Amino acid sequence: MKQSIVITGGTSGIGLATAKILDASGFLPLLVGRDPERGAAALAQVPAARFLQGDVAEPSAAETIFAQAAQYGPIGGLVTSAGIYHEALLSEETEATLAELFATNVYGTIRCCR
Repeated sequence: MKQSIVITGGTSGIGLATAKILDASGFLPLLVGRDPERGAAALAQVPAARFLQGDVAEPSAAETIFAQAAQYGPIGGLVTSAGIYHEALLSEETEATLAELFATNVYGTIRCCR
């Protein structure tokens, strides 16, 4: 059985690139993302991977994601590459957008690492 690696933000960008490398190195990439369509597109590029739907910005998501991941055996690692970006000056960010940024980029990472 391949060792599984959970990759948040695994359906695009750095997360997807990491999944390709891990797959080629003999690991089972578990791609975490919010959008099933993007998940399907990512699986077309890394067919051996598995898609786990979840939004790390949600407080209960990490528990659900890791429960799903455990179905594939022991988890050997975690890559936290989920992140969002708003193209605006910090002085132009609203409290709502700052909260959204922190929920994904900071709290989502912390919750997954716990």
